[in-house]
This record gives sequence, C-alpha cells and structure tokens, in this order.
Amino acid sequence: MGRFKSQQDTYAEFAEHPRYGRRPCFNDLVPKVGRDEKFVMMTMCRGGIKGTAIEADMESQHGAAYYFKYYFDEALKCVDCFRQFIFFAKEKKYRCDALGYHIDAVSTRCYDCRQVKTASKRNQKRYGELQHIENRTLDQNIEMAEICLSLLEDAYLGMGQVQIVRMLLNSIARQDETNGQLEPMLVRLHDYEAVAERIKADIAQAGALPGYNLSKAANLEMQFRAKMSDHWRQIRVSRLLANS
Repeated sequence: MGRFKSQQDTYAEFAEHPRYGRRPCFNDLVPKVGRDEKFVMMTMCRGGIKGTAIEADMESQHGAAYYFKYYFDEALKCVDCFRQFIFFAKEKKYRCDALGYHIDAVSTRCYDCRQVKTASKRNQKRYGELQHIENRTLDQNIEMAEICLSLLEDAYLGMGQVQIVRMLLNSIARQDETNGQLEPMLVRLHDYEAVAERIKADIAQAGALPGYNLSKAANLEMQFRAKMSDHWRQIRVSRLLANS
C-alpha cells in the first residue's frame, strides 16, 4: 500500500466520515474478471479511486443489465455543502448488496448532510403526528415548537408557520414560564424573523422571477423558501467547516 501514501494529503480537506474517516480505504486487492463472466463490470465509475476495490456480491444485484464484481471508493462533491467527500466502497456494498439499492445508485451528499436530510424527513413526519394531538402535554408542545423551528430553517415550512411557533411558545409559557428551553427557542425565532425580513426586502427590491407561470404570491414564496434554505445551509456549512 506504500504506492498510495503520497496521495493521502489530497484528501486532507475532504469531509470526514465518522466511521471511515476522510481518506480512501486503500488495499492490495487486484480486480480481475474471468473470460467466462459475462455482463460483469469491473471498471471504476466516474470518481472511482484506484486501489480501493472490494468484492461485491453479484448474486444480490437485481434489476440491472450488468453486474459489478467490485466496488470502489469514489471522490464526490456534496450537493448541499459543496465539500468533497469519499463515498466509500463499503457504504456502496451495504446499500446495494444488503439493502437492495440499484448498483448505479450513488450518494449525492456527504455523511453530515445525509444526516441533516434524514433528520428533516423525520421531523416532517413527527410534526404531522403532533399536529393531530388535541391536548398536547408540555413536553409535546416543546417538541413541536423545536421541530417547527427546524422545518422553518430548512425552508420546508413557509413564513406563515411563524404564528404557530408563537402560539406554541405562548402555550409553553403558560404551562411553565420558568422552563429553561423557552428562552433559546425565542432567540431562534427572533433570528429567523430577522433573516426572513431581510430576505423579503431583497426579494421585493429584485421583483418576481421571469419565466415562471405563477401568481405573484407563489413566485415570492418560491424565492423566499429558496433564499432561506440557502441562508441556513451556509450557516450549517460554516459550522461543519469550523468543526472539521
């Protein structure tokens, strides 16, 4: 594996995976395909890293016109934080061989951003569940307020949902005005509203986006959510870079 040592510094700025690190998992396996193995692929996909091959379970690969005999670590760029990261061959093997993903499936997000995406989906589901509870407890109101704030920051919810957060915080204050979780949520709400007002002012100055057959309100809402999502994404990226 000494021949790969000089390549290690290439990956010093890559996003880190908590299990596999930020550098490729080099090994001495030499990929080979026999003459009698038809419809078998051994070439690396775009971004594949030489010297990282691990054997795939071809019997577990379904629904494709060909099979992968080996998986390779891949150097990719995250669509959310724009950091480079390694999509490890071991991750690919688990997804395709154990979970049944299509063999062409590739991760578009680094580990950190995948966790954010998963948490957002989980929050969306839980938010819907909490909405249907008529007499929520204090803990449920706190949970719902926190989730609603997160979904606002993710731009999954629009500005109109701010009033729901306010009602929840008022309810929490009535139930327990000394609750230590109230003040941090009030600060988050204030920060969100400050950013929202600035973005709305920028949108009003720029005007509606051309080329969209939408009402003025829908056009503004689309711009607002896109800009809010971008703003909080940049904050998350800054935090990730600061901690890396």
